[in-house]
Amino acid sequence: MRHLYMIICVFAAGLGFLASPVQAAKPEKYHDGLWKNSYCTNPGVPRAVKKAPFEVEIEAIFDITSAGVPENVRITKFITENEENQRHSKGYERELGKALKRWEYFAFIENSEESPRHDVILTFKYLQPTGGESKKPQKDSCTTSFLPPLPSSAGNPANPLVNIQSCSTPLFPRQRKFAKKSANVLLNFDINGAGKVIQARLSKSQEDTFFSQSALRSLRSWRYFPYFNAGVPQARENIAISFYFGQLPESIEHHKCTATPSGYYPRTPKTKLKRIRCDRDDTLPSKACKRLRGEK
Repeated sequence: MRHLYMIICVFAAGLGFLASPVQAAKPEKYHDGLWKNSYCTNPGVPRAVKKAPFEVEIEAIFDITSAGVPENVRITKFITENEENQRHSKGYERELGKALKRWEYFAFIENSEESPRHDVILTFKYLQPTGGESKKPQKDSCTTSFLPPLPSSAGNPANPLVNIQSCSTPLFPRQRKFAKKSANVLLNFDINGAGKVIQARLSKSQEDTFFSQSALRSLRSWRYFPYFNAGVPQARENIAISFYFGQLPESIEHHKCTATPSGYYPRTPKTKLKRIRCDRDDTLPSKACKRLRGEK
């Protein structure tokens, strides 16, 4: 009886094994992100990286629903030469997620049913453009993105009006003796990488007058946007600029901040009365009047 019972148990176990479905092995390309892909588009570059783009290789893992739509994107590798660029990994993950949402896949059939795929792997590369991008194989076209060119500022860096951010017009002297005078002041100055005016100075042929001092005070308050060359802010040196006071020559092209008409001096409540008193009497010895008259 014991042997008969064992035979029955073995036979029943065999029937159960035959009744259970056989799990088919996964295809070799099950985890390949380009397998069964029907539509793809390149991921973009994060906004924070566009001003200083860098090459990077990213390995991403995601799932594909039974309808062929990617989801649950996450980055597993972020390879770049500079470790400081690791802080931009979240930005790249968002861009990859946006791009993969537009990707489409053919149905994956498993056990005669459309089934999802899990832990699909893709490697994306961001490279500097080389000029032969159109010759790249089609299979790599959606996983290789080319970085935008490094930003460079337009215009001649020696032009004092290029990349100007803010400026002020020099003040015209209020004294009667300057009322009908005209002057042309030539200055030289430098601009550092941040756009600040430094070392404003008179040109070699320029005399030191009230007009030149007024132009210097105004020029030192000017601000410029940084001037970029291939993504690197550049200093601008020995820039020449001309300021005009009074009557302007007809053939001269000027900027609104380099031409001062006669009598231009904006008044403020604090200085209005002092200026009236100083203008009425040029002999007043107070320091305030001397400063308003441009005297040392």
